[in-house]
Amino acid sequence: MYTFQGLKEMFPFDNKKGYPGKIKVHFHGILPPNTNAETLKTEAFYRMKKVLEVFYV
Repeated sequence: MYTFQGLKEMFPFDNKKGYPGKIKVHFHGILPPNTNAETLKTEAFYRMKKVLEVFYV
C-alpha cells in the first residue's frame, strides 16, 4: 500500500497551474488479504490518513 504526497500540486485540475517538482511516496507495507474487503478498505484508509496528517499538519 502506497501514499503519494504532492500530486495535487504537481498535477492540478487546471493544467495552467501545475509545476514540475518532486513528490513523496510512502510505503505502508502489504495488507494481508485474509479479511473481508470492507475491513481492508477501513484499515488502508486509516493508515494513509495517519501518515498524511503527520506530513501535512
